[in-house]
Amino acid sequence: MSNLFNLPFSFSTNPQTFKNLLQYRINIQLNSNEDKWSEKAIKGLIKRLTKASMIDDLQTALATRNPQTRCVTIPRLKINS
Repeated sequence: MSNLFNLPFSFSTNPQTFKNLLQYRINIQLNSNEDKWSEKAIKGLIKRLTKASMIDDLQTALATRNPQTRCVTIPRLKINS
C-alpha cells in the first residue's frame, strides 16, 4: 500500500493530517519559495517525529494549545562519518 511519504505509519496514510499541519504556518505566501521550503520542512519533521513516535503528541499540542501536553523533542539526525 502506498502512502504519502512511503513511511510505515498511520499518519502518512492520512493526507488530511499533513494539510492540517500546514495550516499552522504563519505569514507564508502560497507558491513562494518559503511555501515550498515549509512543506519540505514539515515533511522532514513528520519523518523525524514518526521515528520517535511523537507525531501524535505534536498534533495534540498544536490542536489544543495546552501547555500541559507532552513535550515534543526533535531528534537530531545521525551523521555517519
